[in-house]
Amino acid sequence: MVLIFHRYKFIYIKNKKVAGSSVESFFGQFCIDPNEKYSFDDKINENISNYGIVGSRCSKKKGIWYNHKTAKEIKNDIPNNIWNSYLKFCVVRNPWDVMVSRYYWDNRGGKNIHTNFNKYIKNFNKNQQNNWNIYTINNKPVCDYYIRYDNLKEDIIKLCNILGIKNYNINHLPNHKNNIRIEKKHYSYYYNDFTKNIVYKNNKNEIDFHKFNFKNIKSNTIEGFSCNTNNNNSNSNSNSNSNSNSNKKNNKKNNIKNNIKKIGNFFLQVLVIILIILIILFLIKILIKH
Repeated sequence: MVLIFHRYKFIYIKNKKVAGSSVESFFGQFCIDPNEKYSFDDKINENISNYGIVGSRCSKKKGIWYNHKTAKEIKNDIPNNIWNSYLKFCVVRNPWDVMVSRYYWDNRGGKNIHTNFNKYIKNFNKNQQNNWNIYTINNKPVCDYYIRYDNLKEDIIKLCNILGIKNYNINHLPNHKNNIRIEKKHYSYYYNDFTKNIVYKNNKNEIDFHKFNFKNIKSNTIEGFSCNTNNNNSNSNSNSNSNSNSNKKNNKKNNIKNNIKKIGNFFLQVLVIILIILIILFLIKILIKH
């Protein structure tokens, strides 16, 4: 679905598995005649009026403004002056969390097609779930504002302030599809080292651009990654090599810091000794005079 509203001049680009339906349902109320009754339903048909465009969502009538239409496709279907002057925004979410959500989505309704999460990640086609391809054109992000999934309501309130939208109730933000992910445990519990790196490799641009990290709840750490995912052994070797290299670099840095510290302490001691000698000489001079 796509939202375009002319009064507040915004374009909403919908990513996948980021609470996108809930957010577009919330902002959709501003894209229609204010005298019309608005429904926050998950399933809606396309609505094009003088007020703006509300694309179809979960509807059999696909229309021009269909679900998850890319930035490039939107740009091609609207006048340049609207694309260039309207504020463009989307919702982004940590890709490791996105993939857990996607796993449950693909297994919804008791399908149980993918019973093993790590196997699911290994066999997953990155083009199916790479939001980077939705909100970028020629590998360049197009949005002026990004709502972060883990800060959803606060970022929506900030965006409404930027757009000048005042007549709203943030508590009307729907919670569409919230019953799909049965287990609500943190995403880090689903991954092993190998699958963590697969997700990083497939989503490197987005992870680096938004500075997403893998937060390991069990060890309470933020983890770094290598991109070699050819096989388990090579992945392990790559990790050990990268760790070895990073350790060497850290050791060099520490040695340099220690040497600088030692030199600094030496000069400090010399200055103190010189100061003491000068004081003694000064006192001797005074005694001689008297």
